[in-house]
Amino acid sequence: MPNECQVWANETREFFPALDKYIILADYGNIPKKALSLIDSKIRKRTNKEIRILSSISNSSKRIKTLRREYKVTLSKELKKIKDISLRRQVVLYTFINRLMHVEKRDLLELNNPYNKIKKKKINSMLLEEESLERYNQLRKKDNLLEIRNSQDINLAINRIMEELKVK
Repeated sequence: MPNECQVWANETREFFPALDKYIILADYGNIPKKALSLIDSKIRKRTNKEIRILSSISNSSKRIKTLRREYKVTLSKELKKIKDISLRRQVVLYTFINRLMHVEKRDLLELNNPYNKIKKKKINSMLLEEESLERYNQLRKKDNLLEIRNSQDINLAINRIMEELKVK
């Protein structure tokens, strides 16, 4: 029987039709204190020999990075401490949608580069947050809940919830 995290993850898959071919697992686990969730996938790097066999150009010396089709989203164990299940569900769904946006935009390949390369190709996080908020609001409409207008509002609410958990 799947845990609550996996059930909620499957609910969000409806809003990501491009990810239907991917295996996405979700569970609570130990992650750093300042993070709500982490996403993990193995990155496969092809060698020069494989590239020559696969490509029609035999002089190619590029290294190709590809992501596997299996991802694991690990959510903070702190989220389990939220007693109100509907509130916990909303926080988990929002963080999960954010992580799936990274998968859909293929940001993990860019984030895996050395820092000096990331600095040159910064991911536009505001657009990513706007899109994830739109999809989150679609999910809220499905549950007959009010829309959230601004991504800062939900981020402030999540921060307050997490601070209350740390105080207790």
